Amino acid sequence: MATTRRKSKEIIAILYEVNPKTGKPIEVNINDGSIDFGKVRDERARLFCYFYTLYGAPSYHNASESYKKTGVKCKNSQSLAKTAYDFRKKHPEIEDFIADFEEKQIKTDLKEAKNAILRMKLKQATMNPKKFLENKTRRTRDGDEYTCLDLKDINEISDEDAITYINKIDMKGGEGKVVYELIDKAKVQNEIIALAEKESQSGSSDGMEVETTAEIIKGNLQLKTKIIQNNKKIDDSTDYVQGARATGNTDLESLEED
Repeated sequence: MATTRRKSKEIIAILYEVNPKTGKPIEVNINDGSIDFGKVRDERARLFCYFYTLYGAPSYHNASESYKKTGVKCKNSQSLAKTAYDFRKKHPEIEDFIADFEEKQIKTDLKEAKNAILRMKLKQATMNPKKFLENKTRRTRDGDEYTCLDLKDINEISDEDAITYINKIDMKGGEGKVVYELIDKAKVQNEIIALAEKESQSGSSDGMEVETTAEIIKGNLQLKTKIIQNNKKIDDSTDYVQGARATGNTDLESLEED
């Protein structure tokens, strides 16, 4: 079956995926303006670039497969690899497109990863440890039963919760029992406060910068502020916000709660 078709100014790429409603392969017009091919003008070269950078597809970073998806037919894999190599040499603009595309993709991936981490930290900052606890029945050496509060079994925790809230997993002694350690909620809160303060207060006119960090110590929020002008520290101060609950400051209340 052909892997491409052309109609008027359209270049239709026939993908590997099948439309579940129609049962037919999904088709994409790669000349619809959604991709900036730069100096790549040749139609087959554009198809090669598209499939070579199609993340997750069999053609991803596979020159022979990408070249085959442009509609060519070769007798064997060795012949296909040779003609694909010659094709890339004939169109050096392909290399420029791939390098530029992947540089942009890496930056996008890093940005998305950063945002995902920040969202996870925000969830960690409001973690309720009670969700990981349950009453368990134990027996003494004499055979007497008693009930105690203990961590839930690791198999009872969802993958999402494990990724978000569990800091590490270990084996307990020679028993072979799996134990885990939850994230340090106060530490995460400090990181978020410090980041928020830095984002809101750093940078001003006259070459001055304000750096603020924060810690929650024994239920009190401690703010450390450092003012820098022309890379020279001119002031360093520490303030304590005492009795956060008594002030009615709901933001600080939420930070203190475990």
